[in-house]
Amino acid sequence: MPERPPPLRTPRTPSAPPAAGGRPLRRRAARLARRLTSAVRPVRIEWPAPGDLPPVGHETRIASVLAALDIGASRYSAGDPLGYDIPQSRLPGALAAILAACDASDKACHLGLPGRIVRITSRDRNRALQLARAQQDFRVFVVDAGGKLVENVRVRLWREGRGPSLVALSEHAPVARVRAAHPPSETLEPPVTDASFTFPIDAVYTWVDATDPGWREQLAAYRDIEALDLDRFAQADELRYSLRALDLFAPWIRRVHILSNCRPPAWFQSSDRVRWIDHREVIDGSYLPLFNSEAIETFLHRIPDLAEHFLYLNDDFFIWNDADPSAFFTFDGRSVAHLAPRGGVIYWMQSIEADVAEDWQSARVNGARLLLARHGFLPTRQHEHVPYALSRSVIEELEREFASEFEAVRRSRFRDAADVSLIPFVYHHWAVKQGRAVGSTAGHRSLDADFARDLDPADLTHAEFLCINDREGSATDPRVRGAKERLLAARLPIRSSAER
Repeated sequence: MPERPPPLRTPRTPSAPPAAGGRPLRRRAARLARRLTSAVRPVRIEWPAPGDLPPVGHETRIASVLAALDIGASRYSAGDPLGYDIPQSRLPGALAAILAACDASDKACHLGLPGRIVRITSRDRNRALQLARAQQDFRVFVVDAGGKLVENVRVRLWREGRGPSLVALSEHAPVARVRAAHPPSETLEPPVTDASFTFPIDAVYTWVDATDPGWREQLAAYRDIEALDLDRFAQADELRYSLRALDLFAPWIRRVHILSNCRPPAWFQSSDRVRWIDHREVIDGSYLPLFNSEAIETFLHRIPDLAEHFLYLNDDFFIWNDADPSAFFTFDGRSVAHLAPRGGVIYWMQSIEADVAEDWQSARVNGARLLLARHGFLPTRQHEHVPYALSRSVIEELEREFASEFEAVRRSRFRDAADVSLIPFVYHHWAVKQGRAVGSTAGHRSLDADFARDLDPADLTHAEFLCINDREGSATDPRVRGAKERLLAARLPIRSSAER
């Protein structure tokens, strides 16, 4: 049977001290005793009155266990059907029932905590309880016998307060406090709040594999393959782990689109949710083949059945901890531009004058100068190496205003110093100025080849996003590739729906 929490007990009223001054002193002592009792008496909260935990069997889903105890704050104020708000006094019973359900169905249960994923079992229930209580906001992952994720829910703990009320222990809860005496009616449609997300959000990747025979054949018609910069075109299964991170920490993503001119990796399997899309399905043949990411990115908004709001990721971008949609979009659909706290454009302009700038730096500078010429301001900060929040309609507006620049970049088969960085740079600054985006900063870490020598994984515990950027030959360095594999496998061990 599920474990039930111990009953709440009211402490005894302290005895009044002996009267030395008659009845007034006894009255003061009684008032003091009443105040002490009132201060320490536990308040029993029921919002709504939690039902008994459902019977546990081999088909029990952990969502049904948590739904029986859910006070509904996340569902009501943020519209989150997979977020459950549990009074901390009911956590022991909930965990016991979850673990029993996993045991009955021969599935593994994991806790998703900052910087790590911990497997828990019925044998170490007390340890699981300590971890959950200490974190107060965590995910529960259920994994089948094949190692695939089959259930993913978020749990937030609440403590009993005055009023009677329940107080959120997590700083990420959509509201800080709720009154237990006035729960929202289950029959009412949750209102749209500033924490609500009523629109779908997709994810888009661009991907290339320098070992793909078909891709190499296309490239050989235009460039010497031996002179290729593999830091730009090699892959080391980063896509596999980035997709795992989406499943684990951004389960609200509706659909994933992978745009590529290469065959899929051997481990990949498409589904209704994850689609592999060839360049030829999106890009007019007169532009193909393309090997320039700046050019490829100008076609993202033409992907069939793409949601209006979407994230754009390179395969070396990783959501490293739990992410809410609010990290990327406001409730009314404006994108969030994660701009670097300090700018590099001025330095890159000087590098161009000294003829030492890299092509991507030139493309950013060209974008900044374009905005200065058209709109009278020179942006100096680039977008961080984290997922880009984009809107199809905003790109379409951008394309209409900068039609000649879009066309010129699309005709640039390889990266060039004359390119304009339209999607990674111009989009965000232009959208902020138009009121279609808001600026922000991100808790991200960007690693280069040095991480293989001196990185302590604990330094990444609370990072929101991670980018592992190949530079200076690190793509083919066995030491770097091995360190990357160990880091990603340790943090992201659970297979995604895109893996065979």
